[in-house]
Amino acid sequence: REPRSGELVEVFSQDAWTQTVNNGSALGEHKRDTLLMLRKLNAHPYCMHRRRTGPDLAIWRDGLRDLVAMVPNFEAPLRVVEKATAIDAIGGVSRLPNFLLLGDTGVGKTHFARQLAKYLRAPFVSLDMSAVTFSATLSGLDIHWGNSSPGRVFQALAIGVDGVEATANPVFFLDELDKVSATDARYDPMGGLYSLLETESSRHFEDAAIPGFPMDASHIRWIIAANSIETIPKPILSRTMVFEIPPPDESQKMSIYANVFRDQVESIGVADFSPTLPGRVLARLIEIDALREFKRACLLAVGNAVLRGDRECLFSDFELTAPRSKPRIGFT
Repeated sequence: REPRSGELVEVFSQDAWTQTVNNGSALGEHKRDTLLMLRKLNAHPYCMHRRRTGPDLAIWRDGLRDLVAMVPNFEAPLRVVEKATAIDAIGGVSRLPNFLLLGDTGVGKTHFARQLAKYLRAPFVSLDMSAVTFSATLSGLDIHWGNSSPGRVFQALAIGVDGVEATANPVFFLDELDKVSATDARYDPMGGLYSLLETESSRHFEDAAIPGFPMDASHIRWIIAANSIETIPKPILSRTMVFEIPPPDESQKMSIYANVFRDQVESIGVADFSPTLPGRVLARLIEIDALREFKRACLLAVGNAVLRGDRECLFSDFELTAPRSKPRIGFT
């Protein structure tokens, strides 16, 4: 059966590890860095196993309600998450499908992916595919190249990335997939995805920098974002569940900003500071198109309120760096 949340998954083989390390000369000129990663992998507390993470099933309905409030315009994919979690909550085992989120710039695709990873209590790995020029980023650079090195999939499962512990099922977010540029089919940035998005083939995925050392990458959750499906190959589309995401309306945007402000205040950690904004303040703040700008403005606003000797933000506390015009629905 499939492992449940919290259980250990055998991601790597001890026998294959021993054989690969003993035959280090097969890893190419830059084997030293790769061998270092392999030794870190083996030194992990769970050795060749990794824990499968998931939402807190004791309070999953409350967690999902909070998630909906954070990303209310993602109702369709969240219904899938709800059904999968309901199965897990009664002792079953679910597997989220690969999500392909279609929507204009500014609908909040990155924000959704980050919040879903938090709900799933999973590491979050983000790649801007428009800047990726060949497949090595995901699946490693072949040992025949002088600068051969493992890709992000191996790193995430073996040693963790960005200071986050390695788990069996991190969330991989691939942004701007429709903007991938492949001038040579041999180095297609999407090349590794064809096997990674298939459950059976991903159970025995090999990084190009470590041939003969398969890993079980089948538990990774994949979230792909694009503005259009026109340039995305059909085999990729057939491996995903496609959702067209509308921009948030004014009410939804107020909900998003209210929850983002609450999270920002909690992360700042000022005692007794109000994590809520009055409705009249929110109604003016949604004129800010960029969610990133709003997050930056929250820090300045809290600082201004503290300097004023207050524990609640006013609209005037938000030092907005970009000119505001007529409200436009969505984010940039």
